[in-house]
Amino acid sequence: MQPDVHLEYLTDSAIINKGYDTNKSYWQFAVPSHTSYQTRYTIRGKPMSMYECFIEDSYQLITHKKFFYETLATERVWKTVYHSKPQIVKDPCLRNVALIMYKDHLYMTQDSMKSINNISIPESYSESQEIVQDALIIKSHIVLLIDGSVYIQHQDGVNISLVQDLPIGQIKAIKGHDWCSIEHDLKASNDMFIAWTDKGALYLYEDGKTDNVTITDSALFPFIDLYSKIDIFQMALNAHPCSLGIALKLTNTSDSNIEIVFMLINLESWSWQVLPFTLTEVNDVEAVHMVFQKTPVTSFLFWTNGSVFYSYKEGRQNGKFTLTKYHNFSNIDTTGIEIQQITISSEGDMLLLTNSNRMFYSTVHSQTMLEIESGELPTDDVALWTDDYVSSQFFTVFLNTDSHTTHFVYKRLIPLRNEVLSSMYPYADSDCPYEHFISNIESGLYEVDMNEEINVWSMLVYPPTTSGSLELEMYRPTLLENYTFVYEQVGEQLNTKNMTIRFAQFSHLNQYKGPSSFYEERLRMMGLVTFEVRPSKTQLNCPLPHHIVSHIFIGCPRKRHIRIYNPNTCQESTVTYTIPSRYYRNDNGSPATKDKVVEYNVKQYGCPFNILNTQSFRPIIHMYDGNTYVKEVDANFAIWEEYGRVDFQYNSTMRSAMCIRKSQSWGLMTSNNLNQSRETIWGPHNYIDCHQDLSAISSTDFNFNQAYEILNRTFNGLMFPSDHDAFYIFNLKILDPNYSFCELRTTFGVNVTGYGGEQDTMPMVIAICAIILSIVILLILTYLHYRKKSIMDMLLRQTVMDVLHQKGHVQKRTQSYTKTKAD
Repeated sequence: MQPDVHLEYLTDSAIINKGYDTNKSYWQFAVPSHTSYQTRYTIRGKPMSMYECFIEDSYQLITHKKFFYETLATERVWKTVYHSKPQIVKDPCLRNVALIMYKDHLYMTQDSMKSINNISIPESYSESQEIVQDALIIKSHIVLLIDGSVYIQHQDGVNISLVQDLPIGQIKAIKGHDWCSIEHDLKASNDMFIAWTDKGALYLYEDGKTDNVTITDSALFPFIDLYSKIDIFQMALNAHPCSLGIALKLTNTSDSNIEIVFMLINLESWSWQVLPFTLTEVNDVEAVHMVFQKTPVTSFLFWTNGSVFYSYKEGRQNGKFTLTKYHNFSNIDTTGIEIQQITISSEGDMLLLTNSNRMFYSTVHSQTMLEIESGELPTDDVALWTDDYVSSQFFTVFLNTDSHTTHFVYKRLIPLRNEVLSSMYPYADSDCPYEHFISNIESGLYEVDMNEEINVWSMLVYPPTTSGSLELEMYRPTLLENYTFVYEQVGEQLNTKNMTIRFAQFSHLNQYKGPSSFYEERLRMMGLVTFEVRPSKTQLNCPLPHHIVSHIFIGCPRKRHIRIYNPNTCQESTVTYTIPSRYYRNDNGSPATKDKVVEYNVKQYGCPFNILNTQSFRPIIHMYDGNTYVKEVDANFAIWEEYGRVDFQYNSTMRSAMCIRKSQSWGLMTSNNLNQSRETIWGPHNYIDCHQDLSAISSTDFNFNQAYEILNRTFNGLMFPSDHDAFYIFNLKILDPNYSFCELRTTFGVNVTGYGGEQDTMPMVIAICAIILSIVILLILTYLHYRKKSIMDMLLRQTVMDVLHQKGHVQKRTQSYTKTKAD
């Protein structure tokens, strides 16, 4: 049974099957290298059963190094403040990359914990302090907090720089993203982290720039009179929505009461919100942590040493998690429990690990944590690891760092589903309010251009004894029109509820005044929409998934472009031709004084069109996403010749186009934008349809017989001269501002033939004259022959008539004589 291998970025034809190795008993496939740091590939077998079970697809991750921190035994390496248990800080985007702080060393893994290495100190770092207080990973650097100052060690491992805009020696802590920011999001960045000081100063670092964030007095107004001291205690940074969570420690010096208040800051609108939830019973305020969940509406967790709290739906739902042992319905006494780590997978599963290696399971939107068997000794120094790109698997990780040169990592897969069902036995099959939650929603990214839509569906299967429903939540819902259709089917044993959602982008750009407002308006319409579909009621034992989160990017799809449809084939070579000076103009519009030699790259621009000079030409435009055909373009577009050729015309006028105002043209646009190139003087940013806007100009102010220089799929075309052959390199740009967010442009060639050239016409004239003379002579001879024959026929006819006449006369006289004799 031969398996198939599929990759995210490759077509199946790019993967080479090298056959089956009978000696080692495995199939071998050759996969081309890719520039991505990580790529998931899927191994699929044929749908055959084995021992009455189907073989499940398996997923693997191909990883490449992101950081080049090679460490030699003699080099200096970073050390950290002492951690008795491993502390893991993941790269928010590349989940196979992480920093590990364990004991007094800083390690890095770039292969999902298959191996770890020390991080060497660059030679350019001249400070004596080598102990790292905290560390995190941003887009292409690691950020180190050393002795109250923030350093950035670059990707090559050689360079390190001090962040000068942050207070030197005063930074208390740093925090990066919990989740990766989608690269399409115009308002979020993966090159971002936050830092704060003991004195309450807050700083936001983004793309090499640092901003000081001031907590406004209006946001703190309810607490100013009640508390004498307000400090920043802990923070968390979220990508979608782009927001910041802050835990404020409020202290009343008169009675030493401490209260923890939580705030949300929307980093897009810079709006502040105080959550209606506070912590008052905090034993060790130095052990508060925060982490955002992957949901479209802001939800995050925060925990102290022994308690976990939640804040869902932008602070509208808050509370404390209940830790329980399900088999006896008893809540767990949290006395003595010290939380070491909470890990959340991209699919919403959540594991809590204590210092004594007790383990608790929960899911997104849940309010209960279930204790499950960890399988680890209480004294082992282990940590949790999740492979989000390989079916959201959880592992326990044990590090052996006794050797100074070689470090070993032991990973053990946690059979999470089995452990959860075992802990809930014998109620594992009865408490879930539904049987199945099925959906065709992809957890990645959808791309929607102007006038496009996507349709997704989700179905909930539940028993008749319960009521089931689905919920939809969105972030930035105003960017898209969404329509929800719910269909319910009732059966004897099962009910189904199907929710179909249609997301559509039908908004059009309003009238604008100048290019700047056009780009502002278009940017306002673009952005990233995050949506989530989930059952309204769920339990920990319900089948996965418990929710589905996906993103829709409204804007120009990454690989969208246009091509000119040309069925012709040709050799990939370079065409060289000469443009006579009388047929083109210089860039400034002045007449050319010398001929120009031009090369046309067939490999770059495609095969040129070969047409006769008697034909009208109108290109057919196709839209593509990568190599996938999307549709034929029906929008208005403009064409200009790359080297300023002017020896072609349009076959339509403003009258035939039925314009009600003067149409835009290259001459008009050039005169209004003298210092700009043709690539920028005319486009969607300043296009005006001549069939609209009656007030712009009176119909008597221009000549309706002027050329109409705008084309589309069904109207207008180009005409070429008949007195010479020519080769043209045309640029084409879509003009309609409400057709696409993309700047759609392409280049193609047209080879016009059909002109025979200037030749000696005398032989042709002689030949024509000879032919005409021959025809005339033939006509004369034919006439004479016909006339002669006609005369002969007339003479013969006359002779016959005369003979007949004479015979008739004799006969008449004979008859007269006979009659007289008889008398």
